[in-house]
Order: sequence, then structure tokens, then C-alpha cells
Amino acid sequence: MKNIGKYLIEKQWSKWWRIPRLTLYFIGFFTYFWYFWSFIGLLIGLFYFVVSRDIAWKRNGIILSVSIAFITLLVFFYKGYPPLNLAIWTGISIIFGYFVILLIMEILKRKNKKISEIREYIFLSWSNVQIKYRKLTKVSVIIFPLISWSSV
Repeated sequence: MKNIGKYLIEKQWSKWWRIPRLTLYFIGFFTYFWYFWSFIGLLIGLFYFVVSRDIAWKRNGIILSVSIAFITLLVFFYKGYPPLNLAIWTGISIIFGYFVILLIMEILKRKNKKISEIREYIFLSWSNVQIKYRKLTKVSVIIFPLISWSSV
């Protein structure tokens, strides 16, 4: 029974989980093109945010779900534009911009220590926040995309 617990740790099973995890994320990304099925991508993003222990995948999941919710609200408020074009191009630009920012952060991280100091400051300030406010923030991050998507 003790050995079962060590296989459930994400670091150990992440070696074989990389391809399915990326595939599932790209399925969530491609729901931008199927605008009416974007709820699937929203759930995939929230799944990564809730279930994953890896901070990077939590961030990827929340970016996916919040961007889908934002696109849904954008299509709702800008009725003068074709909704599918608006959803596709806005979604692609949000995800592309996110990956460019990640690439720039990775380059800066390799060149100097400033980024790690900023991350350390953010983590220390987040750990000083009371637990009830942290839980409230996490719940609101989960509920916001769902409410935004369902409001349309």
C-alpha cells in the first residue's frame, strides 16, 4: 500500500503523462475554432488548475479557461463583428501572446537572476496572505470563467 502512494505523485508519473497532457491542452486550445464547443476547453483549463500540482500547468490551465471566458464575453458585447472570426483571432492572439511572454521570461531567467527574485517576492507575499483569502481567490478564479461563459 505504501508503494501505491509514490506512483500517484505527479513528478514520478509526469514522464509518461507529458504527451497526453499536451494533447489534452491542445484539444482545449482548438475549441477556440469550435466556438460553440468552447465549454470543453474551459473545463480542460479548470481541470488543469484544480488537479495539477505543477505551478506551470496550473497557470496554463487558468490562462486557457480565462481566455475562453473573455472571448465569450467579447463576442457577446461586440455583435457588429462575425463572432467566429472574433473568437478565433482573439483566442489565437491571447495564447500566442501568452507563449511569447513565457519565452521572454525564460530567456530573462537564463540571463540573470532578476526574474527569480521577482518570483520569490511574489511567492513570499502570497504566503503572507491569510488562508481564507487564498481560498477565496482560488474559488473566484474557478467561478469567474464559468459565470462568464454561461452568461452568454
